[in-house]
Amino acid sequence: MKNVKHLLAGFAIGVVMAIAPSCGTAKNCSSTTCASGCCDAKGECQLGTSNGACGQLGGTCAVCQIAQACNLGTCSQTNGNGGGNGGGSGGGTGGGVTGGGTGGGVTGGGTGGGVTGGGTGGGVTGGGTGGGTGGGVTGGGTGGGVTGGGTGGGVTGGGGGSTCDGCFFQGTCIIRANSNNNTICGEGGVQCATCSGTANCVNYVCTGGTGGGVGGGVGGGTGGGTGGGTGGGGGGTVSVGMTCTNSSQCTGLGAGAYCKLQTTPFGATAPTAYASGFCTLPCTGTCPANAVCAGGISTYPYLFNEVDRFCTRTCTSTATCTTGFQCLPVEPLTGAAPAAGCMLLLGTGSIATFTGGGNPTKAGNACTTSADCATPPDPILAACQASFPNGYCLASSDLAPPDTWCTAAGKTEMGFPLSDGGTNYYCLGTCTTPGSAGSSRSGYTCFSKSSTEPTVGVLWPKCTNSTECANVAGMTQCNVNTGFCCDTATGTVNCQTRLAN
Repeated sequence: MKNVKHLLAGFAIGVVMAIAPSCGTAKNCSSTTCASGCCDAKGECQLGTSNGACGQLGGTCAVCQIAQACNLGTCSQTNGNGGGNGGGSGGGTGGGVTGGGTGGGVTGGGTGGGVTGGGTGGGVTGGGTGGGTGGGVTGGGTGGGVTGGGTGGGVTGGGGGSTCDGCFFQGTCIIRANSNNNTICGEGGVQCATCSGTANCVNYVCTGGTGGGVGGGVGGGTGGGTGGGTGGGGGGTVSVGMTCTNSSQCTGLGAGAYCKLQTTPFGATAPTAYASGFCTLPCTGTCPANAVCAGGISTYPYLFNEVDRFCTRTCTSTATCTTGFQCLPVEPLTGAAPAAGCMLLLGTGSIATFTGGGNPTKAGNACTTSADCATPPDPILAACQASFPNGYCLASSDLAPPDTWCTAAGKTEMGFPLSDGGTNYYCLGTCTTPGSAGSSRSGYTCFSKSSTEPTVGVLWPKCTNSTECANVAGMTQCNVNTGFCCDTATGTVNCQTRLAN
C-alpha cells in the first residue's frame, strides 16, 4: 500500500505537469515550445482550453464569442446546457483518476464520471476489473504496445464521450490536419508519437526509424518495451481507416479486424494496391462510429476492382482522406444519397483498375428490361433500349478507360452527344461486315463505325422509312432492304453506311 500512496502522489504531480503550459515565462512561444496550447498577445504560452485563450499547436490564441465554447482548441457553437465537453484528461471508456465511470474524466465530464468513480476500464491503480484493456499509469492490462492503448483510460486519454480524429498530446486533441508531422504524429485518437532519429511521420505513422511513443503509461502493459511504438501506453484507440502495415496493428477494432493493403479483384484480375494500408472490418451494412460499409454491387468500389465489402472512414471531402484516397459515394449508387467514404483515386490519373463488375458481353443482345443486360456488367451500367427491334442492350462506359473495356468483351465504344454539350458513352454490339447489309439480328444491319475506324462493324437498327433519313445530309430515302439511308429508295451506291462521320 505504501507504494500505492507514492504512486498517487507522483500521479498528482504528473497531472499538473501535463496540463501546465510548456513554455514557462519565455517569450519565444511557438509550435515547438507550446504544442499543447496557444500563444497570447504577450508571447506567452496559454493552456488553449479557455474561452478567452483558445487554440493549439502554438497558434495565436482566439477569444471565443458569445454562445461559443473552447473545445479541443477550437471555438465552436455551444448547444445549451449539458455535461460539458466530455470530461477532462483521462477519458476514453472508464478513464479517470481512480478508474472513472464510463466516459469519465478527472473532472467528471462523462457519464458517471468523477474523481473516484470506479467502473470498467483502467485508472491509476488499475481500478474496475483489473485495469481493463488499455491500462492506466501503472500499465494494468494489455494494450500499451505498438498502436497505443486500448479501450479505457490513461493519464491523458481524452475526455469521455469526445472524439479525436488526430491524436492526443499532453491531454489535448491535436486535430488530424495538424497531426502528420515529426513532432506530433498520429490519427484515430491515439497518443501522439514524436518521430526521432531517422524516423519520419508518413501517413500519421513514424516510419524509417525507431521513434518512441509519446504520452504512454508508466508500465506500458503487454507490448510496452523499448521505443513504445506509435503512441504507446494507455488512452489510444484503433479506428477504421487508421494507417497500418499488418493486421496485428488493427486488433483493437475487434474480431475480424485486418489491415487492408490491396483490392480483392474479380477472378484472375490483378489486385490494385491501396496507397497505404488501413485498418478495417468486414461488414454487411453497419460499421463502427465514423465509418461506413463500402462495396457491394452497384458501388464505386465494386466497379473499380473491389469485390469485398469492408468498413472505410467516412468523409465530407477528399481533404479529409489520406494521400492516395478520395471521398466518394461507397454505398450502392442505386439508393438515395449513398454515404461517402475514403476510396482509391478514380478518374484521370487513377490508381484504380476499372472492371465495371465484369466485361460487357451482353452489349447488342436482345432484351425487354435492363436486367437482361446486366451481371455482367454491373446492373447500374446496363440499359435496355426497348424502342429498338426486340430491344438492344447497352453498357454505360462513361467511367471506363477509352474503348478498352468494351473491346475486351468483343464490343466497341461510341459517344452520343447530349443537348447540354456533354457526351454519353456506351458499349455497342459489333458485326463482321461493316458497311454491308445484313447482320446476326433481324431488324439490324452492319454499319461502319466511322471514317476513322471504317473496319469496325457496329450492329445497329435498319432504317424502316424515309422519315428516319430526313436528318442524313443528301440521303433522303430509306432502302428498306439494306437498311441504309440512300439518295434513292433502291440505291446501293450513294448511301450513308457509317454510323458516325
